[in-house]
Amino acid sequence: METLSLENVQEHFKHLKENKVGRYEASKVRTALEENLIGAFQKQLYETRLGLGVVKNKLGKEITVGPKDLSFHKGVELFFGTDMKGFLSAIGIDMKRDTFSHMSEVLGGPRMNKIQMEDALIESFGSNGVTSTKDFPSDYRFIIPEVFASLIRVAYEHASMHQNWIATTQPMSVRSLTMPRIERGDGNVTRIAEGGNIPVGSVRFGKKDVKVFKVGTGFVITDELIYESTIDMIAQFLVEVGNDMAIGADVEAMRVLVSGEQADGSESAPVVGVTTANTFDYKAMKRVFTRMTRLRRPADRLISNEEDGIDITGIDKFEGGQFGTKLADIRSIVGVPERFEMDTHVLPDNQVLFLSSAMAMAKLQYRGMTMERQRNPATQENELYVSDHVGFAILRRDARVLLDKSITYVGHEFPSYMDIDTRIAEAFNS
Repeated sequence: METLSLENVQEHFKHLKENKVGRYEASKVRTALEENLIGAFQKQLYETRLGLGVVKNKLGKEITVGPKDLSFHKGVELFFGTDMKGFLSAIGIDMKRDTFSHMSEVLGGPRMNKIQMEDALIESFGSNGVTSTKDFPSDYRFIIPEVFASLIRVAYEHASMHQNWIATTQPMSVRSLTMPRIERGDGNVTRIAEGGNIPVGSVRFGKKDVKVFKVGTGFVITDELIYESTIDMIAQFLVEVGNDMAIGADVEAMRVLVSGEQADGSESAPVVGVTTANTFDYKAMKRVFTRMTRLRRPADRLISNEEDGIDITGIDKFEGGQFGTKLADIRSIVGVPERFEMDTHVLPDNQVLFLSSAMAMAKLQYRGMTMERQRNPATQENELYVSDHVGFAILRRDARVLLDKSITYVGHEFPSYMDIDTRIAEAFNS
């Protein structure tokens, strides 16, 4: 009997998703996965994480691809075209019915207890982890720690707010990185006489150092969790582990958005005042939205604490109502956008943040999620600690603005680097 190819299996999962019925017999799909495809997937997954993969450019030359922190569930989606639940079902594992101990038996191993689960997690996600293709596990039980870790990671990724605040993710091979910083000089264009030379502007590129640090949380695995709880039930428990990590990462992201990542405050957010003291008035908000749009940094997201968010959403122009018949509709970049997103987080007192999420900040990514084990002498239990390295870097200082209701706009205007009128007045150099 001919074994199904990867393309066949991908077609099967696509057909299953669209029609609730697979393209091929379930037994044939499972045979193809177990005999060929799981091993190929494992190799590609680890090579992607280690930066050992190669691609060919248009000239046919092989180029090494840098390391990428690819999660198991994302890898399954990219490689097989299905989600983690569909993949596990295809190899005979039901997340609603089966325990991790039973999964171990399905994959050809003995029943798994808490110590064996801890060992598998440390081996796969410890501080050393897989360092080369020689370290690949010799059987398919690598799936067990990958699934367990993905249950945490899905919650971590989906619960975090900072994913909505970043423009890009920058992989790092070391804990600190030197990155460029654009420092505006005389970048205006010049009017050129016929036959004249074109001068060079003086837009300057500086540099700054950015770094990551570790965030994490601990939890305890019990034998009951491994023997008796279904994978879906454990997922509900691990959601809280992921939530705790997401909260820590969000706090750091907000710190950088407000204060910048430089100790000297050189990348801190600009602060402007309101029209009417102690009130986030509509005019003040319109002023910030307008200036950021004119600078080509349109704000698409507003972040405030809970009480200020309630007050802002209570402004009549946001809540809606009958305000009379308009004589004309004006299309203009001046004003509040028709729609913007609003997040609730902890900010400095009296301040809300206007954010151009596609331009303001990058997330720094070093390695991936790791796990460590430590003995707690008080409880006589092994505790697992799951951690991630987190860091953020400002890309454009003027892509976010803090509006402070404790000060008025007179005397607390936009800083000089946000003075678009002066740039326009300069027009062309002579």
